[in-house]
Amino acid sequence: MVVFSWFVRRLSIFLIFFLLKGSFMAFRANVSDKKWRSLIEMMNSLNILEVDLEESFVRAGGKGGQKVNRSNVKVVLLHTVSNIRVSSAKTRSQDLNRYYARRLLCEALAKKNGVYLADFKNDIKQKRKRKKRSREKYQSNSD
Repeated sequence: MVVFSWFVRRLSIFLIFFLLKGSFMAFRANVSDKKWRSLIEMMNSLNILEVDLEESFVRAGGKGGQKVNRSNVKVVLLHTVSNIRVSSAKTRSQDLNRYYARRLLCEALAKKNGVYLADFKNDIKQKRKRKKRSREKYQSNSD
């Protein structure tokens, strides 16, 4: 019975990623293939299936002006298995927010399970270093 359950879960992954490619994978436009592949691998390693996700779109507030206020840009993801809810309104693009919401969900589940996500943490460290160097560069130019 366990083998059958595993087979059904993997079959659902196959159906989502290959047969429904037009509807599901359409939001990949603004995300590089490398980032997308690493996210899919992370979701597979944490046993997160698209079937287990409930996705909804709501209006976001804050930065972004009229674009954010009038369109449903904020993405809210609910993982029905673990009952974890994450939301992302990081950008004005719904496509990118879908990617960021899935990434946040992976991080939340990994934190809950005690798994260390080295690749995402390294990205954050690199961005902080770049930001720090940029600040130092422009502060030294203004003196």
